[in-house]
Amino acid sequence: MQQQEVEKYIYIYMVQYLVEQKHMDVDKSSRLGITPLMLACVRENLDIIKYLVEITRADVNKKDRNNVTALNISRAMRKLDIAQYLVENGAQENRNHTEIQFLNL
Repeated sequence: MQQQEVEKYIYIYMVQYLVEQKHMDVDKSSRLGITPLMLACVRENLDIIKYLVEITRADVNKKDRNNVTALNISRAMRKLDIAQYLVENGAQENRNHTEIQFLNL
């Protein structure tokens, strides 16, 4: 198994632990308005995205302070498989956002 695959598994177990054992609120955002679902989109981790959407029922339309959603992030990163998944699970088009600038999250 390559390091990138190992990291993806570690992240999913960390998220599951935080949600199931520590009762993390999956829709709670950082001071910038970034949610765990948005971070999973930035990290391109579809396993975590599916877990957050299907198991924890994370809000797929939650916006950060710049009015950016997880769908906006996935489209900006040209991750159309993730964007399609989000749309299939209720994400709505949001064109009222500022330009997305990615930080090293």
